[in-house]
Amino acid sequence: MLRIGVPLAWMVLYLALAILLPRFTLYTQLIFYVGLIVWFRRDFSMPQFLRGIGNVRYLIGVLLTAAGLYLCYQLTDLLSEKIFMTTAEGTISVVYYTTFELLLFSLSTIFLMPIAEELFFRKAMVCMTEGMGFFLLTACVSTLLYALSQAHGWLGVMEYLIIGLPLLLSYVLTRNIYVPILAHMIVLLIIKVPNIVYDLARMMLR
Repeated sequence: MLRIGVPLAWMVLYLALAILLPRFTLYTQLIFYVGLIVWFRRDFSMPQFLRGIGNVRYLIGVLLTAAGLYLCYQLTDLLSEKIFMTTAEGTISVVYYTTFELLLFSLSTIFLMPIAEELFFRKAMVCMTEGMGFFLLTACVSTLLYALSQAHGWLGVMEYLIIGLPLLLSYVLTRNIYVPILAHMIVLLIIKVPNIVYDLARMMLR
């Protein structure tokens, strides 16, 4: 109970601060992710994570997960930009004003976030050893909490429910948390880096 209870309380505090102090969400988010990684540090091994890269079966799983995740991101963009254009997503936004804050954002979003989220919302919360009913319950609860950690508007929550599906399926099918972690990193690199490079260039030309 303590294993899940403490991170859940940590998440509630993070979400409250993101709503009350949006200017500092970059820092509260960074602390939230670092806290999760420290709490679940025994579930993550960097040597094991790196060793998997040389395994063909592992890489196939990563590429399939990344492809599914990328398609889900494209689907959510379609929902927000074409279908529900007048509806606010209500996603938790992070603002940065300096080069240093941009670098912190890049580190937090692209590298720390996939590790923290997969360790907490997938590996720690999804139980695959207590029968199908309990598995379905924990899978649904973990995916919903993952969505709520990213958004408070109904559209944003729906979008992150969609985004969480390929990550959940990847972990369940491979039983290897490193597969969704690496796939998550790859997709975030593809999605975030162009905007980060643009913002960095704009800051340097001020």
